[in-house]
Amino acid sequence: MILMIFKRVNWKLWLGIFISLIALIIVFHRVEWDKLSNALLQVNLGFVLLGIFSLTCELIIRAVRWRVLLYPLGKFHLKDCFIFYMIGYMSNLLLPFRAGEIIRPYLFGQKKGIAKSAVLATVVVERLFDIISLLLVFTIVATVMVIPPEMQQSVYVVEGVAIVMLMVLWLMLLEHKKSNRVANLLSRFPVIGVKLKSWFISATTGFSTLHNIRAILATLLISWVIWATELFVIQSYLLAFGLELPWYTPLFIIVVTSLGMMIPSSPGYIGVIHFLYVFSLSFFGVDKNIALAFAIVIHGISFAVIILVGLISIWFENLSFSRITALTPTDK
Repeated sequence: MILMIFKRVNWKLWLGIFISLIALIIVFHRVEWDKLSNALLQVNLGFVLLGIFSLTCELIIRAVRWRVLLYPLGKFHLKDCFIFYMIGYMSNLLLPFRAGEIIRPYLFGQKKGIAKSAVLATVVVERLFDIISLLLVFTIVATVMVIPPEMQQSVYVVEGVAIVMLMVLWLMLLEHKKSNRVANLLSRFPVIGVKLKSWFISATTGFSTLHNIRAILATLLISWVIWATELFVIQSYLLAFGLELPWYTPLFIIVVTSLGMMIPSSPGYIGVIHFLYVFSLSFFGVDKNIALAFAIVIHGISFAVIILVGLISIWFENLSFSRITALTPTDK
């Protein structure tokens, strides 16, 4: 199924590759190769290891948050949540169109014998909380530095959409009668009506975390801890290159990269993520060659760590990457 989707949206893949190539051309234009190589050779490995440790902590915390969102579907072991989270994360980096967001719920639902659409709903809620918690990061940054108006508008639009979506989901879950009406309406569609109704009912189960105020507050808190851990990751790599910048620099980088990741790009965000790092550091007067070296190292090592852990997770589940890309989901 996933391979069939790729074939149907080939133009989006090529658009992403084109944008990535343009971004690479921009960041490597007029690069002084001797300065770039010196920056790479002089990197402090101690801080790099600290960055790897911080990233590992962040990935575990992300799995903890997903486990909280999965509570309405059952109490699952953190190890299982982490394994399938990493398989999905790795797939996001290696496959186009963030395919891991589909692969993760499919494999987890199949493993646990629960509706995949319900698990997918938890991934949707997870992403919405990511965006909303990013608002706190942006608010902190906006109080200590001048933010370009275009960036402010982009953040407010994205945050507004996320908040509206959460409110709609919350209201829909409160109005059980209306939910039943929607389910009955879907059942009237010819051929696929029963399937649509089943998917809708399963999805509302996955969204039911929004019923629980404690779960909402816990998810928000964990989301902020995730961003705080991401701050430590970025700060570690800044120190690895001897860049002693204002304390809010990592927060600004988080905002820019989080918004920029919405731009179509090649798998692994190659080119686009490098441009975003260089662009972010330019606000603090960092030399382009050093900024590019920073981008190469933080992206390359983070990419390698996620892929390695993802492959180990696949091995634990006796899967193969070729099997993952050839999935043919048939949800309950």
